[in-house]
Amino acid sequence: MPGHKKTVAKQTKAKAVALSRLRKYEQRYRKVLDAAAAVFAEKGYLGTTTKNIANKIGIRQSSLYYYASSKEELLEAVCEVGIQGFLEAAERISDSDQSAPDKIRSIVLDHLEPLRRQPNYVQVFLNCRKHLPKSSRHEIGKQARSYEDSIERILEEGVETGELRDDLDCRLTTLAILGIGNSVPQWLRNQKGLKVEHISRQFANMLLNGIEVDRSSRPGK
Repeated sequence: MPGHKKTVAKQTKAKAVALSRLRKYEQRYRKVLDAAAAVFAEKGYLGTTTKNIANKIGIRQSSLYYYASSKEELLEAVCEVGIQGFLEAAERISDSDQSAPDKIRSIVLDHLEPLRRQPNYVQVFLNCRKHLPKSSRHEIGKQARSYEDSIERILEEGVETGELRDDLDCRLTTLAILGIGNSVPQWLRNQKGLKVEHISRQFANMLLNGIEVDRSSRPGK
């Protein structure tokens, strides 16, 4: 039995060491991704080298390949981070008990929130994903279309419940939401002093004024 206890203790210690190493690796990997996102956003994909990214975090270029085999792989990872927040927010909002107008307001606010939290990732996703290899570009594109579909479904549900105008073109409205939202990074670069929070509120109000049914005119009001 004493030998068994020693074996269990060694195994427990080994697992703890392995977990600690994994956490350290994940932390360093995220720093690499942050650096890649920053450099891609500044220089564009074609203007970026792995040496630029390595220099950003003060490591050797050869050390970068411990975390990614190529610049393309780093771009793919950055784009995945860039889209993931949108997908999670859309799913959460779609499944909520909010009214359709409130869901749309939440979608607008959540669509612009990443510009405050991780602007480089969003900018790279919007501007650089065209440089991904075909297979990766296809997968990222599927995720982007899934996000679009979530918004369109919310609009369709709002039309069905009578909360949104019955003549609303849900597809065009979805594209308008995405088009205006995706242009905000350019506004922020060109207009000093603009705040994401102010833009998101104004955008949501403007949008809902155009698509929401007047509450006082609804049946039963």
